[in-house]
Amino acid sequence: MKCNNCGADWGNSDSFSVCPLCGETLQETSAFCKNKHFPSSPNKQFDIKNGVLVKYCESWSPVAKEVGVPEGVTVIGEGAFQGRDDICSVTVPQGVVRIEANAFEDCPNLHSLYVPNTLKYVAPNIVGDEIGWLPGVFSTESGEELLGWPETWHLISTEDLRGNVTPDDNKVVDDMPPVMSSAQESSENIQATDSYGPLSYDPNRFIFSDDEPDVLLEYIGDDAVVSVPYGTKSIAKKAFYKRKHLTHVRLPETIQTIGERAFSHCKRLEEINLPQSLRYIGESAFSDCSSALKEFGLKSIEIPSGVRTIPRFCFACSFNLKKVVIQNGVQHIDDYAFHGCKIEDFYIPESVEYFSPKALSKDCPIKNVYLLPAHERLDENRVKQLLFREIP
Repeated sequence: MKCNNCGADWGNSDSFSVCPLCGETLQETSAFCKNKHFPSSPNKQFDIKNGVLVKYCESWSPVAKEVGVPEGVTVIGEGAFQGRDDICSVTVPQGVVRIEANAFEDCPNLHSLYVPNTLKYVAPNIVGDEIGWLPGVFSTESGEELLGWPETWHLISTEDLRGNVTPDDNKVVDDMPPVMSSAQESSENIQATDSYGPLSYDPNRFIFSDDEPDVLLEYIGDDAVVSVPYGTKSIAKKAFYKRKHLTHVRLPETIQTIGERAFSHCKRLEEINLPQSLRYIGESAFSDCSSALKEFGLKSIEIPSGVRTIPRFCFACSFNLKKVVIQNGVQHIDDYAFHGCKIEDFYIPESVEYFSPKALSKDCPIKNVYLLPAHERLDENRVKQLLFREIP
């Protein structure tokens, strides 16, 4: 069973009819895409109508790739590449004159966009509301980086972006100050550090419950590094859901609960500390924290001793997760907790009473399993007994 919306592959499971990660109805299909914005089309890479590139239709790839738009296209249509987290570079050919709105919205791994000198108009929101993740716009002809991205694109031509005088205000683009991301801006205000780094934060980016002021309802910023305020006891359901810029999170030693899907679909999240004060983690809390680019996404996690259960789908589809350390005290590891994870080193404590046979994918490439607290490396037979069937 595969989800055509988020791309999760649940194998031959008949335990559920909707995707636990996104709620979409599951379908049996041999070819699927990672996002509902585009259909799977294994035999047709581009949907082009009368010179307009309507949609990039290539089936989703687990490895981000470079894409070249075909010759003959004159317009990159609205939402043409929307939602593609499996592309890292797009080259737009000579002859293209327009790029419409949201053409590259929600493409978090896109780091290079090559545009031709025939380009006459670029919509002001071709990447939607998210602009921080696209660092490089280059000339298709020369390869040189173009200046003024992104504010001036809808006002001036490509030639003007190379440093010539704009037709509107006689201002040289080369003199414009560089665009600074919100993450860079926040780094200017660092005042204190601990073992995890800067402690400062912008309180205006955290929304807390009026009735329960220690419950964090939502984070509304776009920083890469976030320090949750000390005193926060609970992170609510979906509080950090789909935060595209998020790479590092520091939780204080006051956190007791993390709600369902709290950090789900944070595809660039590389590191988060789970404090010893933590007692409860909700289902799918860290599901799909992965990226088609292997340098992004969760690579290791340590579950503190105060947590009793690692719930269903907790880290499901976090494909880049390689190391898991479960401290002594954890007792239950439920269905699909690590489904799809490519774990290589697994530390499991003696306190575990139940390890679901469905907790890991059957193709999980585990190399080393250690029993805590003695750090005893287990042989192959013991690994199969512990990880792929219920513990007697």
